[in-house]
Amino acid sequence: MDFRDVEHAIRQAGTRRPAAVIARGNVRASIWANPTTWGDVEWRISFARFYARPRDSGYSHSFEPSDLRDLIQVTFQAKRWVAKAEKRIRRRRWLLGWI
Repeated sequence: MDFRDVEHAIRQAGTRRPAAVIARGNVRASIWANPTTWGDVEWRISFARFYARPRDSGYSHSFEPSDLRDLIQVTFQAKRWVAKAEKRIRRRRWLLGWI
């Protein structure tokens, strides 16, 4: 997701879809934008690991040692995404304050 779509993602928060999804290997991070009553945004990040077995597949919230490197990378990328989104929101509020 492009950072230009942050406002759109925040508007979609009521539909319970993540603002962004970052994946690496078997690890996936979902970034959730939760609008507050006073107009700010609270960010939540959930992590999951995809697994595939001969009879079933799905997501788990526990990780194997071999997934830790991907988990660290996804965590860092999610942190950067949120920081850039916050910067864009602050910049927009500042510009709207002058109008």
